Amino acid sequence: MKFKIRGSDLLRETRRLALFGIFAGYVFLAFHLLSTWVIHGSPSGWDPLVSGFSGIVRNITALLFFYPAVACLANLIAGVLATLVTGFTRLDERGRFRVGVIVVAGISFALLGIPVDPGEMFVHIQTLLGYLIKLLLGAGFVWAALRWRRLGRVLSTAAGFTLGGVFLLWLLLVFAFPWNFSPGDPKDDDPPGPNILIVLSDAQRADVDSLYGGHVPTPNLERLAARGVTYENCFAPSSWTVPSVAAMFTGLAPEVSGMDGIRALPSTIEYLPKRLSEYGYRTWTSIGNSVLSRGIGFYRGFDYFAIYDWNFFGQGLLFDNWSSLYGSLTQRFCIFLNSLLHSYTGRLCPGEGLEMVRELNPAGGDFVYIHIMDPHRPYQPPERYLSNTDYEGRYREDSLGFTRRCDELTEGDIAQLKRLYEGEIRYVDEHVGRVLDILDERGLWTNTAVIFCADHGEEFAEHGRFTHKTANLHHELTHVPLVVYWPGRFEDGSRVRTPVSLCDVYPT
Repeated sequence: MKFKIRGSDLLRETRRLALFGIFAGYVFLAFHLLSTWVIHGSPSGWDPLVSGFSGIVRNITALLFFYPAVACLANLIAGVLATLVTGFTRLDERGRFRVGVIVVAGISFALLGIPVDPGEMFVHIQTLLGYLIKLLLGAGFVWAALRWRRLGRVLSTAAGFTLGGVFLLWLLLVFAFPWNFSPGDPKDDDPPGPNILIVLSDAQRADVDSLYGGHVPTPNLERLAARGVTYENCFAPSSWTVPSVAAMFTGLAPEVSGMDGIRALPSTIEYLPKRLSEYGYRTWTSIGNSVLSRGIGFYRGFDYFAIYDWNFFGQGLLFDNWSSLYGSLTQRFCIFLNSLLHSYTGRLCPGEGLEMVRELNPAGGDFVYIHIMDPHRPYQPPERYLSNTDYEGRYREDSLGFTRRCDELTEGDIAQLKRLYEGEIRYVDEHVGRVLDILDERGLWTNTAVIFCADHGEEFAEHGRFTHKTANLHHELTHVPLVVYWPGRFEDGSRVRTPVSLCDVYPT
Protein backbone atom coordinates (compact mmCIF):
# COMPACT_ATOMS: atom_id res chain seq x y z
CA MET A 1 0.00 0.00 0.00
CA LYS A 2 1.58 3.25 -1.13
CA PHE A 3 1.47 6.35 1.06
CA LYS A 4 0.00 9.19 -0.97
CA ILE A 5 0.85 12.32 1.11
CA ARG A 6 4.15 14.22 0.97
CA GLY A 7 5.83 15.25 4.22
CA SER A 8 5.07 18.94 3.73
CA ASP A 9 1.39 18.16 3.15
CA LEU A 10 1.34 15.99 6.28
CA LEU A 11 2.67 18.85 8.40
CA ARG A 12 0.31 21.37 6.81
CA GLU A 13 -2.81 19.23 7.26
CA THR A 14 -1.88 18.21 10.80
CA ARG A 15 -1.32 21.87 11.73
CA ARG A 16 -4.69 22.75 10.22
CA LEU A 17 -6.46 20.08 12.27
CA ALA A 18 -4.69 21.24 15.45
CA LEU A 19 -5.95 24.77 14.78
CA PHE A 20 -9.46 23.42 14.24
CA GLY A 21 -9.03 21.68 17.61
CA ILE A 22 -8.21 25.01 19.27
CA PHE A 23 -11.31 26.58 17.73
CA ALA A 24 -13.40 23.62 18.89
CA GLY A 25 -11.94 24.05 22.38
CA TYR A 26 -13.15 27.64 22.47
CA VAL A 27 -16.61 26.57 21.31
CA PHE A 28 -16.73 23.97 24.08
CA LEU A 29 -15.53 26.54 26.63
CA ALA A 30 -18.33 28.91 25.63
CA PHE A 31 -20.83 26.11 26.15
CA HIS A 32 -19.31 25.23 29.53
CA LEU A 33 -19.57 28.82 30.79
CA LEU A 34 -23.09 29.29 29.46
CA SER A 35 -24.35 26.03 30.95
CA THR A 36 -22.85 26.72 34.40
CA TRP A 37 -24.32 30.21 34.29
CA VAL A 38 -27.79 28.80 33.52
CA ILE A 39 -27.54 26.05 36.15
CA HIS A 40 -25.80 27.92 38.98
CA GLY A 41 -26.75 31.52 38.27
CA SER A 42 -23.18 32.68 37.62
CA PRO A 43 -20.21 31.53 35.53
CA SER A 44 -18.04 28.87 37.14
CA GLY A 45 -15.82 30.25 39.90
CA TRP A 46 -16.87 33.89 39.72
CA ASP A 47 -18.29 34.00 43.23
CA PRO A 48 -16.31 35.64 44.64
CA LEU A 49 -13.68 37.25 42.45
CA VAL A 50 -10.73 37.67 44.79
CA SER A 51 -6.95 38.06 44.69
CA GLY A 52 -7.10 41.56 43.25
CA PHE A 53 -6.92 42.71 39.66
CA SER A 54 -3.98 40.52 38.65
CA GLY A 55 -5.74 37.45 40.09
CA ILE A 56 -8.87 38.20 38.07
CA VAL A 57 -6.84 38.66 34.87
CA ARG A 58 -4.90 35.47 35.61
CA ASN A 59 -8.18 33.57 36.04
CA ILE A 60 -9.58 34.90 32.77
CA THR A 61 -6.30 34.08 31.01
CA ALA A 62 -6.47 30.55 32.36
CA LEU A 63 -10.03 30.32 31.14
CA LEU A 64 -8.90 31.17 27.59
CA PHE A 65 -5.83 28.98 27.77
CA PHE A 66 -6.40 25.59 29.36
CA TYR A 67 -9.40 24.06 27.57
CA PRO A 68 -8.26 25.10 24.06
CA ALA A 69 -4.69 23.98 24.88
CA VAL A 70 -5.94 20.53 25.89
CA ALA A 71 -8.01 20.35 22.69
CA CYS A 72 -4.99 21.45 20.63
CA LEU A 73 -2.66 18.80 22.05
CA ALA A 74 -5.25 16.03 21.76
CA ASN A 75 -6.08 16.95 18.19
CA LEU A 76 -2.44 17.36 17.23
CA ILE A 77 -1.90 13.70 18.06
CA ALA A 78 -5.21 12.61 16.55
CA GLY A 79 -4.56 14.77 13.47
CA VAL A 80 -1.27 13.03 12.75
CA LEU A 81 -2.90 9.61 13.06
CA ALA A 82 -5.93 10.60 10.99
CA THR A 83 -3.78 12.09 8.23
CA LEU A 84 -1.54 9.01 8.11
CA VAL A 85 -4.48 6.61 7.95
CA THR A 86 -6.28 8.59 5.25
CA GLY A 87 -3.00 8.88 3.35
CA PHE A 88 -2.60 5.10 3.23
CA THR A 89 -6.21 4.71 2.10
CA ARG A 90 -5.40 7.06 -0.81
CA LEU A 91 -8.13 9.59 -0.08
CA ASP A 92 -7.80 12.91 -1.84
CA GLU A 93 -7.23 16.14 0.10
CA ARG A 94 -10.94 16.93 0.33
CA GLY A 95 -11.68 13.47 1.74
CA ARG A 96 -8.82 13.74 4.23
CA PHE A 97 -10.14 17.12 5.37
CA ARG A 98 -13.63 15.71 5.95
CA VAL A 99 -12.29 12.80 8.01
CA GLY A 100 -10.00 15.15 9.94
CA VAL A 101 -12.84 17.52 10.88
CA ILE A 102 -14.94 14.59 12.11
CA VAL A 103 -12.00 13.36 14.21
CA VAL A 104 -11.49 16.86 15.67
CA ALA A 105 -15.16 17.13 16.59
CA GLY A 106 -15.15 13.66 18.14
CA ILE A 107 -12.07 14.45 20.24
CA SER A 108 -13.15 17.96 21.27
CA PHE A 109 -16.80 17.38 22.07
CA ALA A 110 -17.40 13.66 22.56
CA LEU A 111 -14.16 12.39 24.15
CA LEU A 112 -12.89 15.42 26.09
CA GLY A 113 -16.45 16.43 26.95
CA ILE A 114 -17.34 13.10 28.53
CA PRO A 115 -17.91 13.13 32.31
CA VAL A 116 -14.97 11.89 34.37
CA ASP A 117 -17.36 9.27 35.71
CA PRO A 118 -19.44 8.23 32.69
CA GLY A 119 -21.87 6.50 35.03
CA GLU A 120 -23.10 9.93 36.10
CA MET A 121 -25.00 10.17 32.83
CA PHE A 122 -27.25 7.34 33.92
CA VAL A 123 -27.83 8.82 37.37
CA HIS A 124 -28.18 12.57 36.77
CA ILE A 125 -30.48 13.63 33.94
CA GLN A 126 -28.74 17.01 33.91
CA THR A 127 -25.40 15.36 33.09
CA LEU A 128 -26.97 13.21 30.35
CA LEU A 129 -28.67 16.19 28.72
CA GLY A 130 -25.43 18.17 28.93
CA TYR A 131 -23.51 15.43 27.16
CA LEU A 132 -26.16 15.07 24.45
CA ILE A 133 -25.88 18.83 23.81
CA LYS A 134 -22.10 18.42 23.52
CA LEU A 135 -22.61 15.76 20.87
CA LEU A 136 -25.00 18.06 19.00
CA LEU A 137 -22.39 20.82 19.19
CA GLY A 138 -19.86 18.42 17.70
CA ALA A 139 -22.21 17.55 14.86
CA GLY A 140 -22.90 21.24 14.25
CA PHE A 141 -19.16 21.92 14.24
CA VAL A 142 -18.64 19.32 11.51
CA TRP A 143 -21.52 20.68 9.42
CA ALA A 144 -20.32 24.30 9.71
CA ALA A 145 -16.66 23.43 9.03
CA LEU A 146 -17.52 21.49 5.88
CA ARG A 147 -20.09 24.03 4.64
CA TRP A 148 -17.98 27.15 5.30
CA ARG A 149 -14.52 25.72 4.88
CA ARG A 150 -12.75 29.02 4.23
CA LEU A 151 -14.43 30.76 7.19
CA GLY A 152 -13.52 27.80 9.39
CA ARG A 153 -9.85 28.21 8.44
CA VAL A 154 -9.94 31.92 9.26
CA LEU A 155 -11.59 31.32 12.64
CA SER A 156 -9.21 28.47 13.46
CA THR A 157 -6.18 30.62 12.62
CA ALA A 158 -7.57 33.41 14.80
CA ALA A 159 -8.10 30.87 17.60
CA GLY A 160 -4.48 29.77 17.26
CA PHE A 161 -3.19 33.33 17.59
CA THR A 162 -5.50 33.87 20.57
CA LEU A 163 -4.16 30.78 22.29
CA GLY A 164 -0.56 31.87 21.68
CA GLY A 165 -1.28 35.33 23.07
CA VAL A 166 -3.02 34.15 26.22
CA PHE A 167 -0.23 31.60 26.79
CA LEU A 168 2.36 34.39 26.85
CA LEU A 169 0.13 36.46 29.14
CA TRP A 170 -0.34 33.43 31.39
CA LEU A 171 3.44 33.03 31.68
CA LEU A 172 3.81 36.68 32.62
CA LEU A 173 1.07 36.58 35.25
CA VAL A 174 2.32 33.34 36.80
CA PHE A 175 6.05 34.01 36.83
CA ALA A 176 6.71 37.73 36.23
CA PHE A 177 3.70 39.33 37.95
CA PRO A 178 2.22 36.63 40.21
CA TRP A 179 0.36 39.14 42.40
CA ASN A 180 -0.54 42.78 42.40
CA PHE A 181 -1.64 43.58 45.93
CA SER A 182 -3.20 47.00 46.29
CA PRO A 183 -4.16 48.18 49.78
CA GLY A 184 -6.87 50.63 48.78
CA ASP A 185 -7.81 53.68 50.81
CA PRO A 186 -8.60 53.46 54.54
CA LYS A 187 -12.30 52.91 55.15
CA ASP A 188 -12.51 55.59 57.80
CA ASP A 189 -10.53 58.72 58.69
CA ASP A 190 -10.77 57.61 62.31
CA PRO A 191 -9.34 54.04 62.48
CA PRO A 192 -11.49 51.69 64.59
CA GLY A 193 -8.53 50.23 66.48
CA PRO A 194 -4.89 49.16 66.29
CA ASN A 195 -3.52 47.14 63.38
CA ILE A 196 -3.77 43.40 63.90
CA LEU A 197 -1.14 41.19 62.29
CA ILE A 198 -1.33 37.40 62.53
CA VAL A 199 1.51 35.28 61.15
CA LEU A 200 0.74 31.56 61.18
CA SER A 201 3.34 28.90 60.47
CA ASP A 202 1.61 25.77 59.21
CA ALA A 203 2.52 22.56 61.10
CA GLN A 204 5.10 24.12 63.43
CA ARG A 205 5.33 22.26 66.72
CA ALA A 206 6.51 24.19 69.77
CA ASP A 207 8.99 21.81 71.36
CA VAL A 208 11.68 22.13 68.66
CA ASP A 209 11.87 25.96 68.82
CA SER A 210 14.66 27.49 70.90
CA LEU A 211 12.07 29.84 72.42
CA TYR A 212 10.45 26.75 73.95
CA GLY A 213 13.70 25.03 74.93
CA GLY A 214 14.20 23.17 71.66
CA HIS A 215 17.43 22.87 69.68
CA VAL A 216 16.29 24.69 66.51
CA PRO A 217 17.41 28.33 66.69
CA THR A 218 14.51 30.77 66.32
CA PRO A 219 16.18 34.10 67.14
CA ASN A 220 13.51 36.24 65.50
CA LEU A 221 10.71 34.53 67.36
CA GLU A 222 12.70 35.23 70.53
CA ARG A 223 13.04 38.83 69.36
CA LEU A 224 9.25 39.12 69.14
CA ALA A 225 8.86 37.35 72.49
CA ALA A 226 11.14 39.93 74.14
CA ARG A 227 8.48 42.55 73.30
CA GLY A 228 5.44 40.43 74.01
CA VAL A 229 4.08 37.41 75.86
CA THR A 230 5.10 33.80 75.30
CA TYR A 231 2.38 31.28 76.05
CA GLU A 232 4.24 28.17 77.08
CA ASN A 233 1.23 25.88 76.91
CA CYS A 234 -0.86 26.82 73.92
CA PHE A 235 -2.79 23.97 72.35
CA ALA A 236 -4.44 23.67 68.97
CA PRO A 237 -8.00 22.27 69.08
CA SER A 238 -7.18 19.85 66.27
CA SER A 239 -4.31 18.11 64.52
CA TRP A 240 -4.91 19.74 61.14
CA THR A 241 -5.55 23.09 59.50
CA VAL A 242 -9.25 23.65 58.82
CA PRO A 243 -10.59 23.02 62.35
CA SER A 244 -7.73 24.94 63.97
CA VAL A 245 -7.93 28.07 61.80
CA ALA A 246 -11.73 28.03 62.01
CA ALA A 247 -11.42 27.88 65.81
CA MET A 248 -8.96 30.79 65.85
CA PHE A 249 -11.27 32.95 63.74
CA THR A 250 -14.54 31.99 65.47
CA GLY A 251 -13.49 31.29 69.05
CA LEU A 252 -15.38 27.99 68.86
CA ALA A 253 -14.01 24.49 69.22
CA PRO A 254 -14.59 22.24 66.17
CA GLU A 255 -17.22 20.18 67.97
CA VAL A 256 -19.20 23.40 68.54
CA SER A 257 -18.75 25.08 65.14
CA GLY A 258 -19.04 21.84 63.19
CA MET A 259 -15.79 22.67 61.35
CA ASP A 260 -14.16 19.31 61.96
CA GLY A 261 -13.86 18.57 58.24
CA ILE A 262 -13.69 20.27 54.86
CA ARG A 263 -17.14 21.80 54.79
CA ALA A 264 -18.64 25.26 54.37
CA LEU A 265 -18.22 27.63 57.29
CA PRO A 266 -21.73 28.27 58.67
CA SER A 267 -22.84 31.81 57.80
CA THR A 268 -24.54 32.17 61.20
CA ILE A 269 -21.23 31.94 63.09
CA GLU A 270 -19.38 35.17 63.88
CA TYR A 271 -16.13 35.24 61.92
CA LEU A 272 -13.22 37.48 62.90
CA PRO A 273 -12.30 38.94 59.46
CA LYS A 274 -15.94 39.69 58.70
CA ARG A 275 -16.54 41.29 62.09
CA LEU A 276 -13.41 43.44 61.78
CA SER A 277 -14.45 44.48 58.28
CA GLU A 278 -17.85 45.56 59.61
CA TYR A 279 -16.05 47.63 62.24
CA GLY A 280 -14.23 49.50 59.47
CA TYR A 281 -10.97 47.54 59.22
CA ARG A 282 -9.20 46.93 55.92
CA THR A 283 -8.73 43.16 55.80
CA TRP A 284 -6.09 41.34 53.74
CA THR A 285 -4.77 37.83 53.64
CA SER A 286 -2.17 35.80 51.79
CA ILE A 287 -2.53 32.04 52.27
CA GLY A 288 -0.28 29.18 51.23
CA ASN A 289 -2.56 26.28 52.18
CA SER A 290 -5.15 25.19 49.62
CA VAL A 291 -7.63 23.75 52.14
CA LEU A 292 -8.53 27.25 53.37
CA SER A 293 -10.34 27.75 50.12
CA ARG A 294 -12.91 30.11 48.76
CA GLY A 295 -15.27 27.17 48.43
CA ILE A 296 -15.63 26.65 52.19
CA GLY A 297 -16.03 30.32 52.98
CA PHE A 298 -12.70 31.39 54.49
CA TYR A 299 -12.73 34.46 52.24
CA ARG A 300 -15.64 36.01 54.17
CA GLY A 301 -14.88 39.54 55.31
CA PHE A 302 -11.57 39.89 53.47
CA ASP A 303 -11.11 42.85 51.14
CA TYR A 304 -8.18 41.01 49.54
CA PHE A 305 -7.95 37.22 49.62
CA ALA A 306 -5.09 35.45 47.85
CA ILE A 307 -4.44 31.73 48.08
CA TYR A 308 -1.46 29.99 46.53
CA ASP A 309 -2.00 26.37 45.64
CA TRP A 310 -2.48 24.39 42.44
CA ASN A 311 -5.36 26.69 41.44
CA PHE A 312 -2.85 29.52 41.17
CA PHE A 313 -1.30 28.01 38.02
CA GLY A 314 -4.38 28.48 36.00
CA GLN A 315 -7.55 26.70 36.94
CA GLY A 316 -8.87 29.97 38.26
CA LEU A 317 -12.47 30.14 37.14
CA LEU A 318 -12.42 26.43 36.31
CA PHE A 319 -11.29 25.30 39.75
CA ASP A 320 -14.53 23.53 40.65
CA ASN A 321 -15.10 21.69 37.38
CA TRP A 322 -14.56 17.93 37.46
CA SER A 323 -17.53 17.32 35.18
CA SER A 324 -15.58 16.58 32.00
CA LEU A 325 -12.26 15.19 30.89
CA TYR A 326 -11.25 18.76 30.04
CA GLY A 327 -11.56 19.76 33.69
CA SER A 328 -9.85 16.62 34.97
CA LEU A 329 -6.84 17.01 32.67
CA THR A 330 -6.38 20.70 33.40
CA GLN A 331 -6.62 20.15 37.15
CA ARG A 332 -4.11 17.32 37.03
CA PHE A 333 -1.74 19.48 35.04
CA CYS A 334 -2.04 22.30 37.59
CA ILE A 335 -1.48 19.88 40.47
CA PHE A 336 1.62 18.57 38.67
CA LEU A 337 2.91 22.13 38.20
CA ASN A 338 2.33 22.87 41.86
CA SER A 339 4.31 19.82 42.96
CA LEU A 340 7.07 20.59 40.46
CA LEU A 341 7.32 24.27 41.47
CA HIS A 342 6.39 23.95 45.12
CA SER A 343 9.34 26.04 46.28
CA TYR A 344 8.24 28.84 43.92
CA THR A 345 4.63 28.99 45.09
CA GLY A 346 5.84 28.63 48.67
CA ARG A 347 7.70 31.94 48.33
CA LEU A 348 4.70 33.84 46.92
CA CYS A 349 2.61 33.83 50.08
CA PRO A 350 5.25 35.22 52.48
CA GLY A 351 6.48 37.62 49.79
CA GLU A 352 3.06 39.14 49.31
CA GLY A 353 2.56 39.11 53.07
CA LEU A 354 5.58 41.39 53.46
CA GLU A 355 3.98 43.84 51.01
CA MET A 356 0.87 43.85 53.20
CA VAL A 357 2.93 44.60 56.31
CA ARG A 358 4.61 47.50 54.49
CA GLU A 359 1.17 48.94 53.69
CA LEU A 360 -0.10 48.89 57.28
CA ASN A 361 -1.50 52.25 58.28
CA PRO A 362 0.57 53.68 61.18
CA ALA A 363 -2.70 55.08 62.56
CA GLY A 364 -4.21 51.57 62.74
CA GLY A 365 -7.32 50.01 61.30
CA ASP A 366 -5.75 47.20 59.23
CA PHE A 367 -6.01 43.42 59.72
CA VAL A 368 -3.49 41.15 58.00
CA TYR A 369 -3.40 37.34 58.14
CA ILE A 370 -0.34 35.63 56.64
CA HIS A 371 -0.59 31.83 56.48
CA ILE A 372 2.84 30.44 55.59
CA MET A 373 2.73 26.87 54.28
CA ASP A 374 6.16 25.99 55.64
CA PRO A 375 7.12 23.90 57.56
CA HIS A 376 4.23 21.79 56.26
CA ARG A 377 5.12 18.77 54.13
CA PRO A 378 6.76 18.55 51.59
CA TYR A 379 9.86 19.64 53.46
CA GLN A 380 12.02 21.66 51.07
CA PRO A 381 14.14 24.09 53.08
CA PRO A 382 16.48 26.54 51.33
CA GLU A 383 19.92 25.11 50.69
CA ARG A 384 21.43 27.32 53.41
CA TYR A 385 19.37 25.41 55.97
CA LEU A 386 20.27 21.90 54.80
CA SER A 387 22.22 20.06 57.48
CA ASN A 388 25.65 18.68 56.68
CA THR A 389 25.36 14.99 57.54
CA ASP A 390 26.53 11.62 56.23
CA TYR A 391 22.99 10.77 55.14
CA GLU A 392 22.91 9.54 51.51
CA GLY A 393 19.30 8.38 51.23
CA ARG A 394 16.43 9.55 49.04
CA TYR A 395 15.54 12.50 51.28
CA ARG A 396 18.86 14.29 51.20
CA GLU A 397 17.48 17.64 49.92
CA ASP A 398 13.70 17.33 50.21
CA SER A 399 10.91 15.00 51.26
CA LEU A 400 9.34 14.52 47.82
CA GLY A 401 8.15 10.95 47.51
CA PHE A 402 7.85 10.71 51.30
CA THR A 403 5.68 7.88 52.51
CA ARG A 404 3.78 7.98 55.79
CA ARG A 405 4.31 4.29 56.47
CA CYS A 406 6.76 3.75 59.31
CA ASP A 407 7.80 0.30 58.08
CA GLU A 408 9.16 1.80 54.84
CA LEU A 409 11.52 4.25 56.56
CA THR A 410 14.83 3.62 58.26
CA GLU A 411 15.92 5.43 61.41
CA GLY A 412 18.25 7.46 59.19
CA ASP A 413 15.33 8.45 56.94
CA ILE A 414 13.27 9.59 59.91
CA ALA A 415 16.14 11.63 61.35
CA GLN A 416 16.76 13.28 57.96
CA LEU A 417 13.08 14.10 57.47
CA LYS A 418 13.06 15.80 60.83
CA ARG A 419 16.21 17.75 59.91
CA LEU A 420 14.49 18.96 56.72
CA TYR A 421 11.45 19.96 58.75
CA GLU A 422 13.62 21.86 61.20
CA GLY A 423 15.34 23.62 58.29
CA GLU A 424 11.94 24.91 57.21
CA ILE A 425 11.28 26.21 60.72
CA ARG A 426 14.53 28.20 60.48
CA TYR A 427 13.32 29.57 57.13
CA VAL A 428 10.01 30.67 58.69
CA ASP A 429 11.94 32.36 61.49
CA GLU A 430 13.93 34.23 58.86
CA HIS A 431 10.66 35.48 57.41
CA VAL A 432 9.46 36.54 60.86
CA GLY A 433 12.66 38.60 61.09
CA ARG A 434 11.77 40.40 57.86
CA VAL A 435 8.32 41.20 59.24
CA LEU A 436 9.85 42.62 62.43
CA ASP A 437 12.33 44.66 60.40
CA ILE A 438 9.47 46.31 58.51
CA LEU A 439 7.71 47.10 61.79
CA ASP A 440 10.96 48.73 62.94
CA GLU A 441 11.53 50.67 59.74
CA ARG A 442 7.99 52.04 59.52
CA GLY A 443 7.51 52.74 63.23
CA LEU A 444 4.52 50.42 63.44
CA TRP A 445 5.18 48.94 66.87
CA THR A 446 3.22 51.60 68.75
CA ASN A 447 -0.09 50.80 67.11
CA THR A 448 0.11 47.19 65.89
CA ALA A 449 -0.81 43.99 67.71
CA VAL A 450 1.26 41.05 66.47
CA ILE A 451 0.40 37.38 66.92
CA PHE A 452 2.64 34.48 65.89
CA CYS A 453 1.19 30.99 66.10
CA ALA A 454 0.81 27.62 64.38
CA ASP A 455 -2.31 25.66 63.51
CA HIS A 456 -0.93 22.29 64.64
CA GLY A 457 2.31 20.38 64.97
CA GLU A 458 3.95 17.49 63.16
CA GLU A 459 4.86 13.99 64.29
CA PHE A 460 7.84 11.86 63.35
CA ALA A 461 6.91 8.40 64.60
CA GLU A 462 6.86 9.46 68.28
CA HIS A 463 3.59 7.58 68.55
CA GLY A 464 3.75 5.41 65.46
CA ARG A 465 2.70 7.85 62.75
CA PHE A 466 3.94 10.68 60.57
CA THR A 467 2.89 14.23 59.65
CA HIS A 468 -0.59 15.11 61.01
CA LYS A 469 -4.36 14.84 60.43
CA THR A 470 -4.38 11.48 62.17
CA ALA A 471 -6.18 10.09 65.19
CA ASN A 472 -3.26 11.14 67.38
CA LEU A 473 -3.66 14.21 69.59
CA HIS A 474 -0.36 14.02 71.46
CA HIS A 475 1.76 17.07 72.26
CA GLU A 476 3.81 16.86 69.08
CA LEU A 477 0.57 17.55 67.17
CA THR A 478 -1.29 19.94 69.46
CA HIS A 479 1.34 21.89 71.44
CA VAL A 480 1.99 24.95 69.28
CA PRO A 481 3.85 28.25 69.69
CA LEU A 482 1.89 31.36 70.56
CA VAL A 483 3.56 34.74 71.02
CA VAL A 484 1.44 37.89 71.37
CA TYR A 485 2.61 41.49 71.29
CA TRP A 486 0.06 44.19 72.10
CA PRO A 487 1.44 47.54 73.20
CA GLY A 488 -0.06 48.78 76.46
CA ARG A 489 -1.98 45.54 77.06
CA PHE A 490 0.67 42.89 77.73
CA GLU A 491 3.85 42.98 79.77
CA ASP A 492 7.04 42.87 77.68
CA GLY A 493 9.03 39.67 77.80
CA SER A 494 6.64 37.79 80.10
CA ARG A 495 5.90 34.06 79.93
CA VAL A 496 2.56 32.49 80.82
CA ARG A 497 2.35 28.84 81.86
CA THR A 498 -1.45 28.73 82.13
CA PRO A 499 -2.87 26.52 79.34
CA VAL A 500 -4.52 28.46 76.52
CA SER A 501 -6.03 27.53 73.15
CA LEU A 502 -6.12 28.97 69.66
CA CYS A 503 -9.82 29.45 70.40
CA ASP A 504 -8.75 32.26 72.76
CA VAL A 505 -7.40 34.42 69.91
CA TYR A 506 -10.86 35.54 68.74
CA PRO A 507 -12.22 36.74 72.11
CA THR A 508 -8.86 38.41 72.88
